[in-house]
Formats: sequence, structure tokens, C-alpha cells
Amino acid sequence: MKTHHKSPPRRVLLLPLILLITPLLTACESAEAEFFAELAVDWAVEKGIMSLECKGSGQTDCTYDLNETVLGVYLTGVKIGTAFGRSPEIQAALEAGDVVYDQEQADELAEQGAREGDLSLIDQAIESRPDDWSYHDQRASVLTAQGNLAAADESFAKAESLVQDRIAAGESCYKLQRNLLNNRISALEIQLDKDPSNAELNDRYAGAFEQLNALESGGPASPCGG
Repeated sequence: MKTHHKSPPRRVLLLPLILLITPLLTACESAEAEFFAELAVDWAVEKGIMSLECKGSGQTDCTYDLNETVLGVYLTGVKIGTAFGRSPEIQAALEAGDVVYDQEQADELAEQGAREGDLSLIDQAIESRPDDWSYHDQRASVLTAQGNLAAADESFAKAESLVQDRIAAGESCYKLQRNLLNNRISALEIQLDKDPSNAELNDRYAGAFEQLNALESGGPASPCGG
């Protein structure tokens, strides 16, 4: 099964991913999925579940091949010393797989809703994962495109509030704010692709970039302070 390293399909990497980071799954935000997928690739190559081949001068054009036999060995527990039945580690991974699958479904709903301007689909994603701020920003961007600016402000504020809650709990302000702003820019770009002349969308887009630049510079205008 050949795939491209730059864009690993999440379902192909699902089992290596869960085995590697089971304790982190419930905290995973949609924007972090690519990062975790890269970790899963490294783990799977190390364990012989995948083989990796890179070409080009910079060794950046990579493909990998899934060894389904080795993966099956892990699933049955033989590789980790339980020839009969599943080990607790495997069982926990399979149970955690439901969490990952639910997140994938929510991501797909939100993305479809953003593309089609269907708020009901984004609302379903939010109902499934209410603490994922990227869905609230997607909702806000659609509302902005539709001219419902008051409701858009509420959704943007909800995304920011969720980030602030995590910061207040001790997580990295820089990491979370960067995640928020990159997701916001991406959400606005989806709407701008459909309506490039929309003034409100352009204003929000420019504002998000200003905040991101301020965050990167670390000056007094940074969302995390100077």
C-alpha cells in the first residue's frame, strides 16, 4: 500500500498513532493531527510496520509501504508477548481508536460545512467536540461570509475563550495562540476563495495575520504579551 509521506492518510496511520500516543488522544486538536501523524510514521518505520524510501536532493520526496503482516502481529498481541488474546496496551489502543474516529468524523463535518456554507454540519461537529476551537472559528468564518457579524463575533470569542481556558490551566500561550490563529486564517481562506471581495472577510483575515505576526515577534502587541 503505497502512500506519500507529505500527506499521510490518517486512517492508514490510525493504529500506529493510537499505540504511540494513547494518553494524548483525548486532548488532540484537529490542527495537531499532522504533527501526530508524523510521529506515527516514525514509530511505524522503527517497528517495521512501514518501510520508508526518500528520493531527491533534499530527501523530501518520500513514500512508505505499509507491512500489513507486521501490523496484524501487533494487533493480535504476538509482537508484545501475548500470543492468546489482546494485551492491555492493545485493548486500550483499540478503545481509544473510537476517540480518533469520532474526531475524524467531526473534522469532516466541519470541513464540509465550511465549504458548503452549511452551519448545521459545523454545529454537529461542535456538538461532538465542543472544546475544539477550530470548529468555532470555521463557524465564525461562515457567519462572516453570510453577513451575520454579531453571531460571527460570538463564535470567534468562543474560540478565543477555549484557548484562554487552556492557557489558564498552564499550557503554552505561544503554542495555543499560534494554533488558534493558523486555524482562523485557514478557515477564513476557505470563505475568501468563494468570495474574494468580501470586505468583512478580508478585514478578519488581515487582522488574524497581524496578530500572528505580533505573536511571532513577541512584542507588546502579542496575544501572549511582550
